[in-house]
Amino acid sequence: MSDAKPQLTILLAEDNPLSRKLLSFIVKKCGHAIVCVEDGQQAVTQVHAADFDVVLMDIEMPVMNGLEATRQIRASQSPRVASIPVIGISAHDDAEMLAQCTKAGMNYCLSKSVTQQEMALALKAAEVFRTGRLQALVATTRYQQRYETWQHAHTDHHHADPIEAIH
Repeated sequence: MSDAKPQLTILLAEDNPLSRKLLSFIVKKCGHAIVCVEDGQQAVTQVHAADFDVVLMDIEMPVMNGLEATRQIRASQSPRVASIPVIGISAHDDAEMLAQCTKAGMNYCLSKSVTQQEMALALKAAEVFRTGRLQALVATTRYQQRYETWQHAHTDHHHADPIEAIH
């Protein structure tokens, strides 16, 4: 990483120390600053206390899981907090998890096996979303395939389209 100022300040909520270390390393390699907490309740507290550009939220954590923490962030009376991009991080890489993340108010959900390139693309999309210019969040073939799988599985239209949900 260069000595340049970090592009974004990221809040990572992850209870597993090894995953926290790995995800922190990836985020720093992408040129961003990172602050880590260990559960959803700490994440909710931190987004109200400090100014973050993006939240990376593990789905399964003690005290408060990532889905509930995201719902609380979205319900905040603070427009700054309620509109912060939230990217879920899950060990489960399937369309059902993507739908749960979207329903809770997350902008997207990444697999814990995320690569640096995938993380960089997701954070760039979140940055564009944060600045109000997002036209599409799905940027790589992998994300497009996951989105199409989710869309196909939910043709009954009972669930909101995850791309439409972020506009």
